[in-house]
Amino acid sequence: MNPVINKLIIELNKVIEGDPWFGAPLKSILEGINCQQAVMRINTNAHSIAEIALHILAWVEETASRLEGNEPKEPKRGDWQSIDTLDKVEWENIVNKIFEMHKRIEELVASFSLEKLEEQVGSERNPALGTGFSFREMLVGLMEHNVYHGGQIALLKKLI
Repeated sequence: MNPVINKLIIELNKVIEGDPWFGAPLKSILEGINCQQAVMRINTNAHSIAEIALHILAWVEETASRLEGNEPKEPKRGDWQSIDTLDKVEWENIVNKIFEMHKRIEELVASFSLEKLEEQVGSERNPALGTGFSFREMLVGLMEHNVYHGGQIALLKKLI
């Protein structure tokens, strides 16, 4: 495997379950959160942990879809879902699906060439849709997205 692609995969993994320099990976942030805590709201204007996790999952799934060669679009499950109730199995499924899809992304990236990494995602720049960047930039953006929302979850976890 090309060393650049290998390094990108290592960095993708670090954000999720590795040892990132900025603190805890998403996997350890989500550990210990139960389904009741996941749907708690600090206030009516704030997203719950479950809503943030579903938002992360939505964009991880959409990123995988783009890496598989599909046209960019809004995530199938929507950008932000409202969720007020959740049972243990549903919460575990959300969390497990995030990690499962990240593994899928790592597998897909491993099959890319350096040239493919620099191809543009989508035909035009659309910030809301995350298009007009290269696949490499999209993957870096996914890492940044996961770090940002992981930080939100970590703060909410402390507050509940």
